[in-house]
Amino acid sequence: MKFLFFDYWTLGAHNFLPVFHALKELGHESSLLHLGSLRDPGCPVSETIGGMVCRDFSHYGNSIRRALQEERPDLVLVLNTGLTVDRTVNRICRSLGIKTAFMMHGIKSVGDDLKLYIEHQNTHWSPLRRLQKVPKYAGLSLGYLAAIARDRPLELLAPSTYGHFLQLMTSPGAAHERPWPHKDVYCDVALVYAKIYAASMIQEKSYPAERVRIVGNPNLDSAFALLADSRLQQPALAQLEQVGVRAGRRAAVYMEDALVEQGIPGWTEETRVSLLRQVAKAANDAGLDLIVKMHPGSNPAGVEEAFRDHESVHVVLKADLAALVWACVATIGHVSTTLMLPVALGRPLIVPAWAPGLEGYSYYVGAGAAIPAASPDQLAGILAAPDEANAALGGQRATFVDQYLTHTDGRSLSRIIEQLLACASAAGSRPPH
Repeated sequence: MKFLFFDYWTLGAHNFLPVFHALKELGHESSLLHLGSLRDPGCPVSETIGGMVCRDFSHYGNSIRRALQEERPDLVLVLNTGLTVDRTVNRICRSLGIKTAFMMHGIKSVGDDLKLYIEHQNTHWSPLRRLQKVPKYAGLSLGYLAAIARDRPLELLAPSTYGHFLQLMTSPGAAHERPWPHKDVYCDVALVYAKIYAASMIQEKSYPAERVRIVGNPNLDSAFALLADSRLQQPALAQLEQVGVRAGRRAAVYMEDALVEQGIPGWTEETRVSLLRQVAKAANDAGLDLIVKMHPGSNPAGVEEAFRDHESVHVVLKADLAALVWACVATIGHVSTTLMLPVALGRPLIVPAWAPGLEGYSYYVGAGAAIPAASPDQLAGILAAPDEANAALGGQRATFVDQYLTHTDGRSLSRIIEQLLACASAAGSRPPH
């Protein structure tokens, strides 16, 4: 069978690579179609990333329809659902008889946190910024309407067709997280990590329940493999010396979130460095080195310069994250997806609750998976005996694992492949127009 991955650019290619390699081992063909030239006119028309062929839609005359017609995949796999381009892809695939699947690729806010996230996004997308994007979105919107006109022209007369565009203007944050309900939002199957996200897809995105599948988080497969195989644990401990921690010293790891680059209110480069200085001092007071794992989307220059001469602070850009978390006595962070790793590994997770702009975010703390530190001094106290603080979470953490991880057998990628193959090969499963 033939599979086509779709994304807005190639920066998300790493999300598809495990699926690409797994499908290749089974004898199936797959490649990536993206719209990178809309952001960067100089992006390559075609390139290979990790063995996977990635083509910009300019390769097909800037036409998504033409790309799908030429490639003619059995299934298109997407990472987003609800926005204009997503609706266009889903509409064209439906008209061409191509199956579609949505794959979750990072943790999502739910409940009250989702409301706060949408409010933040709406603030980030100021009226001026929305106006500046009008030319771009006008082109995307016309492309979507053209797809409708070609497929079912009478739908252009239906008011429900235009609710999405109204939502984009009034609440761009909601347009992605709580999209205007419409059949073009819904893929044939939606693959989500856990129970809590399945419920959110059904309640927040109005996804039909029968199309939602809980597959587990493939990013945690390596963590569960580490737990299950003691032979992997000693090499994991060697991660500390590899990043510069002296033999015999213990360390905590701070998972940096790119909060500056994300535009979180109150966060500047000075804020980031100041917080890290406080965290580093707390770690030092507890007798620990601090490893700062920078987010791939962060500019590390300021942090590297600030700690260049600190022998007990180690700034890391790339690492085996599961092994690194296993090797450290505790993980410190805010809202990053990677903070699921210490939860999966049973390691202490601490959230610096004094951090600016994040007071309302309770993703890990509120759900009982993390230990809050109200001040740098409290953080030092927790780091002095992290296992005791971790044990105090008790049943709350077990509930979090059930709801937010659900599958803990390390077979998440296998389940994803099984679902994709089943969807691609199913006859007559596509819903009617």
